[in-house]
Amino acid sequence: MPNTDMIYEIELGDKYYHQAFNLRYSLFFREHGLPVTVVKDKFESSSRHFAIIENDTVIAYGRLTKIDNEVYKISQMAVREEKQKMGFGSIILKHLINIAEKSGGREIILNARIPCF
Repeated sequence: MPNTDMIYEIELGDKYYHQAFNLRYSLFFREHGLPVTVVKDKFESSSRHFAIIENDTVIAYGRLTKIDNEVYKISQMAVREEKQKMGFGSIILKHLINIAEKSGGREIILNARIPCF
């Protein structure tokens, strides 16, 4: 089972950010034929980005955005397909919730998609 010691905050522009960017695009947008630029929405640069990194590779990612002093938004969570159903998504989610709560968040908005299978 993964643990929170594996989670790193990543910065815009570093190699892990680029890996996470590509992971999000491939899991959420590529199959719909959308341009890669769709990943960079209005929250991208003002958000905090977190990843689980294993063997120098991002295997899970989550984004936390402060909407106002008490409201946070969790979005674009992604787990590499071969690492899904192993607890990585839950660890990232719990970590983001913890950060929001410690930062004074009283409401958390979670963006999620419904699987179509």
